[in-house]
Amino acid sequence: MFVGAILPAMRALAANGAFAGARDAVSNGAYGVPESVDPIEDERAAAVEGLQSVLDTAPALLARRLATFAYYPIRNADRSVTDGTITADGRDLYAQYALANRFAAAAPAVVKRVGSALQA
Repeated sequence: MFVGAILPAMRALAANGAFAGARDAVSNGAYGVPESVDPIEDERAAAVEGLQSVLDTAPALLARRLATFAYYPIRNADRSVTDGTITADGRDLYAQYALANRFAAAAPAVVKRVGSALQA
């Protein structure tokens, strides 16, 4: 497979889906300024669950490559909290987890679509 050639297109498709999901969520009142850590924790949990869902999608090679775009925002936000030098406030952490969650939610459909196209 030519993953290097199709990965940017896959990323764009998943980002488009993530944007649509985020836009709808914001329209429905989501992602306001959190008053506690609970929504941030919930968003992180959803992002991690979504990441696992991407990794469970076939074809695995495409899924693993696309999953990195959900993994890195989670990792970076987690590092901001655990390394002892928090450089991001709660809103920034919330945004990073939301980005990962929305991207991960959109990614499995892209992996399946591209996988099917490559097999045709």
